[in-house]
Amino acid sequence: MKDVIERLRREVEVRRKDEQLNELRERLKRKTNIVKATPIEKSIEVKVDYDYSRLDQVEGGKIAFSKRVAYVYPKDNLRPWGVLLPLVRHPEIYEIFVRGDNVWITHSRLGRLKVVFPDVELNTDRIVSNLAIVTGVRLDLENPAAYTELDNWRLILKLPLTSGEPELTATRITRIPSLSECADPLLAVRLIMLALSTKVIVFTGPTGSGKTTLLNSLLYELVTLYPMLRISIVESVPELIIPKGIAVSRSYPAGIGDDVTRLLRIAMQYERPDIIVLGELRGDEVFSWIEAGRMGITALTTFHSTDVLRAISSMAHLMEQRMPHVEPRNVLNYVDVFVLSRRYISGNTIKRSVEEVYLSYNNQGLLPIYIRGVHIDDKTFLRSIKRLIVEEDPIFTYKDLLENYHVDLSKVVFNHFDPIPID
Repeated sequence: MKDVIERLRREVEVRRKDEQLNELRERLKRKTNIVKATPIEKSIEVKVDYDYSRLDQVEGGKIAFSKRVAYVYPKDNLRPWGVLLPLVRHPEIYEIFVRGDNVWITHSRLGRLKVVFPDVELNTDRIVSNLAIVTGVRLDLENPAAYTELDNWRLILKLPLTSGEPELTATRITRIPSLSECADPLLAVRLIMLALSTKVIVFTGPTGSGKTTLLNSLLYELVTLYPMLRISIVESVPELIIPKGIAVSRSYPAGIGDDVTRLLRIAMQYERPDIIVLGELRGDEVFSWIEAGRMGITALTTFHSTDVLRAISSMAHLMEQRMPHVEPRNVLNYVDVFVLSRRYISGNTIKRSVEEVYLSYNNQGLLPIYIRGVHIDDKTFLRSIKRLIVEEDPIFTYKDLLENYHVDLSKVVFNHFDPIPID
């Protein structure tokens, strides 16, 4: 009899817990806000867990935006993008980061936002597999990471074998800003002059600081001004948007992580470039890249670093793999110009800017020519321009560029900078 009473007591407690859970669910439902907003096309009522300030309707569904979260309501689970389709089709979203069931986006005005799917489940494995199948890229145990493009998006696909969870990084191929949008007019003119003067130039800065965009803008400007320039571009992963020049070529390996050193050597020996561009400097290719400078070819590249001094130190370590006893100041024998970009996050907003530009000074130090809106004088700058790869006088070319870019020298802040020694 006692056993029966105890069993009944347990059943009653279970029922009470179930009732309490059901009551809690009903209370949460009553707390859910029904907010009316004005989307792009028409007014829609949609349930979300928190208040939101904006609701956009796009191809594939709706996206509700709060201060830090984007709530996605897909219409259909359309392949290959699946529930990500509204994010892909939204014109102001230009980055999508997916790892397992975590999704983040970058919005052009709202900044970095977490993504929530209130009504559907995210199957990252299926989306990654579908994207690989549709684009025809090889993604398997032997090649667990792959690069591809689809619908004007650049994609990096990863299997759990290489990253622990399935991953997708998607970057929209956007309009390249003009050089004057990336830098003030005088700095834009001086970057063009430096690129025309057979110098070895490194665009450095942290990840996402805009160094690749700046390099891309400079290439577009050069092709626009001098369409007959022969430009060879070598990348491990194609990131740069290629200008439509008569003599622009591009090379990249078939798979991620493949050696680019051989491609650099082929480009220098057989493509006869005026300017050679290495998408990103990472390792052994440093020697082939700096060899271009010794051959009288303008050499441009990007390099990840938080500041110029650390970039020089890191490059010295790369060179030390083949050259014993390399010191940081030895890097200045091979690199002529360092351009530093930085990124600032204020709330949800991301701002990028060119912060500093340095010239190698007597192979012993750095001469600042630009620091946060302040320029070195024209006379000192022009002393660094010995000759140009175009058949024009450097002084006349500089004056023409100042006029074309509407540079008002009376409004420019000039200052004297002392060289910075490199130990």
